[in-house]
Amino acid sequence: MNIQDILSASMSRREFLARALKFSVAAVVPVDDPYSVEPDDEQIIGEETLDFDSIILREINFDWAKRLRRRSRTDAVVIHHVGNTDKNINAAAIHRWHRKNGWAGIGYHYVIRKDGSIERGRPLDTVGAHTYDHNDNTVGICVVGNFELSRPTSEQFRAAEKLVGAICKHYDITPGASTVFGHKDFCKTTCPGIYLYKWLPDIIRNAI
Repeated sequence: MNIQDILSASMSRREFLARALKFSVAAVVPVDDPYSVEPDDEQIIGEETLDFDSIILREINFDWAKRLRRRSRTDAVVIHHVGNTDKNINAAAIHRWHRKNGWAGIGYHYVIRKDGSIERGRPLDTVGAHTYDHNDNTVGICVVGNFELSRPTSEQFRAAEKLVGAICKHYDITPGASTVFGHKDFCKTTCPGIYLYKWLPDIIRNAI
């Protein structure tokens, strides 16, 4: 049963959590920012799941080049854009690109496509490869597009609000300027692009 079947079925919260699939979604590291990831350690992959009853998620089974490391704490969310293309690419393409870079695979936990659909990347409770020196405590979200050149779609905004809200609720994080960041808050990069970054306060305010 896929996530859409689960979400459309009539079931109790306990049944939903018992049957819900593990997920996380990822993104592309901008080509102008080669220092945005850390090496992947070969450790155990976790099995944490997110109660995500208001969002349809596409579950993808990735082939990891090596085993991923579990995060010991989670206290922030970092938002990115693809940056090197404005095409509506998917998580599978990003995974292939990151594998070619010698990484375990896709470095981000969630990818938000232009139609607002959300695809899983890394498992939710594993260490990502998206923000140098801040991967051990954050969840990484990539919004598909180059937002130095174009604006996110309204569907992407709504999906980002719901996704950030669900992650914060799951980890008991209060959405705010000290918990939800753009990539550029941590290093010299244009990511997540001027048109997405200026709307982060609205995403935070509307996170549900």
